[in-house]
Amino acid sequence: MQKQQFNVCTLLADTIASINMVSPQTQFRLHASSSALVMADRDRIGQVLINLLNNAIKFAPDSSEIVMVVDQLEDQIKISIRDRGIGLSENEYAKIFQKYYRSDQIKSKVEGSGTGLYLSSEIITRHGGRIWVEQPEDKIGSKFIFTLPKV
Repeated sequence: MQKQQFNVCTLLADTIASINMVSPQTQFRLHASSSALVMADRDRIGQVLINLLNNAIKFAPDSSEIVMVVDQLEDQIKISIRDRGIGLSENEYAKIFQKYYRSDQIKSKVEGSGTGLYLSSEIITRHGGRIWVEQPEDKIGSKFIFTLPKV
């Protein structure tokens, strides 16, 4: 890993711009402070963001909006990505980050290898962060969240 100090909000904005080039119909809404500095490998964290945002698009094809929130906690930056897609059952929350795991409800509908979330989990863990999934309050879609240590 090649760690450097950077603003996660800037990386998110850059990632959204890249994804909008290939998926212009998707609306992204970003709620963030002006500065969320971390010391991390920018390329690897970018890989995590691309994976999570592409998954949100892939598993919520009829959804018009993906909401991202960047929060500053005491010693961490917390990033959440929320879609309004098919969601997951609660018993899948612990399994979803396992290598090659794919949800039964999407295996026949959406292509994939089951490695993206596993690799994202490895990257975040190696940066001293944590990644998990929650059911949104309205029980529609999924909300993936990860943390990184603050600078």
